[in-house]
Amino acid sequence: MSALEDRVAIVTGASRGIGRAIAVAYAEAGADVALAARSKPDLEATAQLVQQHGRRALVIPTDVAVFAEVEALVERTVKGLGRLDVLVNNAGIQKAQPITEMTLDDWERMMAVHLRGAFLCSREERLKCFGSKIRMNRDSVRLKKAKRRIHIASVGVVNVGALSVENHRNVRRRLPDVLDRIKESIQAVVAFSFVEG
Repeated sequence: MSALEDRVAIVTGASRGIGRAIAVAYAEAGADVALAARSKPDLEATAQLVQQHGRRALVIPTDVAVFAEVEALVERTVKGLGRLDVLVNNAGIQKAQPITEMTLDDWERMMAVHLRGAFLCSREERLKCFGSKIRMNRDSVRLKKAKRRIHIASVGVVNVGALSVENHRNVRRRLPDVLDRIKESIQAVVAFSFVEG
């Protein structure tokens, strides 16, 4: 029996790409999935893929940077699917451009989704569900202290900005290969999730 059999997961950024693949992989492993992203039509397409594996899918359009929407996401998941065991903070946005071309609005939106969004989802899940058993974040960094996690996330953003300035063309050229490797390892996501002790 899979460790995810009959579990309930929230997957943010589930409308396409890696988030969609994670949601489907979780369904294949026996989990019901609450699907969160801003695009309802894309979420509904993901839901159909989840349901093909005989699992329930709950479509909840959500902007993870907005507290009221995150609050509703967790509440609707528990009400609609009965519980919450897994939180996957996958929501993210990216503009493939050098930092010198990025506007302040672009930067602030990216920070709102990547940092504020992950914080709001994790905090709300903790408050409403007393901490689910499994939590996975986009940065794939596990550290013992929560304060250190926040620091690492911030430093990671700075490092990406520096890399964009120094070698933007090379980063863009290498990105498809990186994404291919991520897609090939999606199944490992089912087994590789963060367990909070």
